[in-house]
Amino acid sequence: MKKYIIIGAGEYGKLTYEKLGEGCVECFVDNNKSKIGTYYLGKEVKDINFLYEKREQCVLIIAMDAFYIIEIEKQLKALSISNFVFFFDYVDDNEEIRHQRNMYMLLQAILTTIEKNDFDLQDKNILYVNGYLGEIFPLVSALADSMQLNVKVSDRIEYILEEKNYQIYMQLLLYIKTVIEKQRMIAVFFRTWTKINQIIAYLRNKTVCNKLCIGKIDWMITERCSLKCEECLNLMQYYESPQNYSLEEIKKVSEVFFKHVDSVLEVRLLGGEPLMNPEFYEICQYFAQQSQVQAIIVFTNATIPLKEKELKKLNKQKIFFYISDYGLNNQIVDQTVKILTYLELQYYIEDYRRDTWIKHSEFEEVKIKNGNEKKLFEMCRGRDCPVILKDKFFICEYLANAINIQAIPDNVNNYVEIKENENLEKEIKDKLQCVSPLPGCFFCSRWLNEAENKNRVKAAKQTKIPLKYRKWEK
Repeated sequence: MKKYIIIGAGEYGKLTYEKLGEGCVECFVDNNKSKIGTYYLGKEVKDINFLYEKREQCVLIIAMDAFYIIEIEKQLKALSISNFVFFFDYVDDNEEIRHQRNMYMLLQAILTTIEKNDFDLQDKNILYVNGYLGEIFPLVSALADSMQLNVKVSDRIEYILEEKNYQIYMQLLLYIKTVIEKQRMIAVFFRTWTKINQIIAYLRNKTVCNKLCIGKIDWMITERCSLKCEECLNLMQYYESPQNYSLEEIKKVSEVFFKHVDSVLEVRLLGGEPLMNPEFYEICQYFAQQSQVQAIIVFTNATIPLKEKELKKLNKQKIFFYISDYGLNNQIVDQTVKILTYLELQYYIEDYRRDTWIKHSEFEEVKIKNGNEKKLFEMCRGRDCPVILKDKFFICEYLANAINIQAIPDNVNNYVEIKENENLEKEIKDKLQCVSPLPGCFFCSRWLNEAENKNRVKAAKQTKIPLKYRKWEK
């Protein structure tokens, strides 16, 4: 019986070793020079060139993070070695192992796409990557390395906006985005995909002065919800007489909005629970027909049964379901997944069952130490959730709903009215790019709690009746 050689003397190598057993493993191989010649789990760690003489005698298992697997594959192929396998096909399956397998598949698909499209670069020396990338950085870095680019991280956005750098950067992001969509992998890489949409929109708005691109926009189509979460950021727990917004009302606002917006990468339909709007399916279809809209995401809590007949009419290429699983008795998550799978509609499940949320504001005016406002505002995740509520554009769901229920003062500087106006495009862009707190921010303690990671409460705790609050006079 052939023995195994594990390539990767690290976490995944250990998992593989434990699964195979000591007697089945001959040695480890690693690129880290400090490890070569040492022993790991009682087995010697050897240089990768050692594999050439063992390529027919042993089974070679690559046991590394997906980002490093790509590099190892190149090294093995250079040694004329092709009979290797991967650790995620041997160890016990779990969420992390599935992520590594899926990430490898995504990287391979992207690299294949790049090769087919002949990614030709005039200058392959340096690609500057700004910290704004966040969790996308490892993916872009891995792809850039495979194209022999020297990646350098910089905090200066000016580097990214330079023409040469911008074009490379944007091409890489678009390749990743396109592959995720065409391979129907949004459910697996939802956060990666939506983050890329935001970055693309951010860069386009920074570089193209006469066009407006929006990465994502929450469009409230109802104030009604089938749940009453006490800490709902959209403040559904305070609505005493929630209303639906009709298709005609939505059309009236959207026709003005889309005149001034060149592209929207994601329209997110929500409320409340969007399926409580009796015109939900017609609204979905309407947005799918808008040329500026690339994707529609329905945010649902899976408490309302889906209508198969109506779902069949929807555009499968554009419409996607985001399911919030709170583990509540009245949720029908399995039933919802079953019908979406049957109809080949993509979906993503967010598991909130063990999650905690930041406690919402009490709508009281908060005092902030001088000089901290801008820094705290930059850290606030709420400002990155632009939303349209009725006929107004906000950068934050809390502001939108707090003003809608008259829980905080109605100040026109908190939003942009969507009405015919030659400056509407600029006003929206200015709001999206604002760097200082808006007046309504000073009636929200959530951003302070989030910055200090305090006042956290159990997710989705229910209230039977709407919560009381003091209304401000208009």
